[in-house]
Amino acid sequence: MSQQTTPATNYLSSLWTRVEPIPFISHCFEYRILFQRKTKSLVAILSNMDTDLIYKYLFASNSWRKYELQPPKKLDQPNLVLDGAINGDTIYSYTNKHQIAIIKLINETNKYKLQIIKKVDKNQQLEPWGTAIIIADELHYINNGHLKYNINTKECNTLTNEVIPYAAVGLTKVKNKLLLFGGRKDFVREYDIKNNHWKSLPIELPNTMHVRSCTTILNEQLILISLADQHGIFKIYIYEVKTKIIKKSCIKMPYAMNRNPCCDIFAINDEKEDILLTYGWIRNEYKDTPVCLQRLIKKYYVKEMVHLFNSNEHYKIDATQILNNYSILCDRNINTILS
Repeated sequence: MSQQTTPATNYLSSLWTRVEPIPFISHCFEYRILFQRKTKSLVAILSNMDTDLIYKYLFASNSWRKYELQPPKKLDQPNLVLDGAINGDTIYSYTNKHQIAIIKLINETNKYKLQIIKKVDKNQQLEPWGTAIIIADELHYINNGHLKYNINTKECNTLTNEVIPYAAVGLTKVKNKLLLFGGRKDFVREYDIKNNHWKSLPIELPNTMHVRSCTTILNEQLILISLADQHGIFKIYIYEVKTKIIKKSCIKMPYAMNRNPCCDIFAINDEKEDILLTYGWIRNEYKDTPVCLQRLIKKYYVKEMVHLFNSNEHYKIDATQILNNYSILCDRNINTILS
C-alpha cells in the first residue's frame, strides 16, 4: 500500500506493533488470558478435546513457554474452567464443579500440577465464567456474587448483593478499591476492600456496547476499557479514576480485531527502568533537585506498554499513543458521546 495514500484511520491502527502470537491450536475451543502486573505473569490457558495447555509469555524474549499437565493423563475437563487469577507461577481457579483449584507451573520441567483444594459449599456457590483477582492472601471471584477464598486459612465467604451482575468481565484494582465494569447491564461498580462493601458509581456504560477487558495505567490514575458495539467492533475508552469521567480514544484497533467477540488488554511497565530513566533525566536537567520533587516526578513518569489479544493474535502499543491524541478525546459523558 502506498505510504502517501494511507488514510488517518489506517495510521491510527498501524501504531500497534504485532508481537509473538499465542501458539495456535486448530482444535482449541476455549482460552483465557490471565495477567498479574506485579509479577509480570501473563499466561494463556487453552482447552481442547484432548488436554489443557498453558502458555506463559516471556516479555524479555517475546516468546511463549508451553506447559503440559503432570502426570501425563487426560484431565477431567469440567475440573478446569478458565476463570481464575495468577500469582507468580501459581494460578487459582474456580471450576464449573464449584471447586477452588490450584495450578502450579513448574519451570524446570515445563509441566503444571493441578490440585483441587476446596469444595465450595452449596449456599456459597456462584456461576462459572466470571472474573477473578488475587489481593494479598485472598482470591476474589466475582460473577453473580462475590466469593472470597483465603489462601492461608482455606476459608470461603460469599457476599450476595444486587449490585454485582452476572457475566461481569472488567475487573481491576485501584488502591484499596476494586472497580468492576460490565455485566448484563453495563454499570460501573466499586468495592471497598477494607469495608467489604459494594456500591454503584454514578456513571453508566451504554446498553449498545459491552465490556470485554480493562487495565490500569499511569499509576492507577486511568483505566483503559475495551468496549464492543452491537456489530462486535471494539473501541478503547479511558476512565479517569479521580473525576469518574469516561473519554473515547480514536486509536484504532488492529484490523484483525474488527467484528470479533474478544479483546483482552493489559498494561505493563518496568518499575526499575522507570526509576533509572527518571533519575537520569533529573540529574541531566537539574543537578540539585530536592528529594520531594524527585519523588513527585517519579510518581507521574511511567513508560507503559499496552498488550492486546484477540484469538491468538497479539499486539502492543505505547500507552502514550492512546493518551496523546487529546484532540480526538471526547470530554462529555459517555452516554452523550454515543447518542
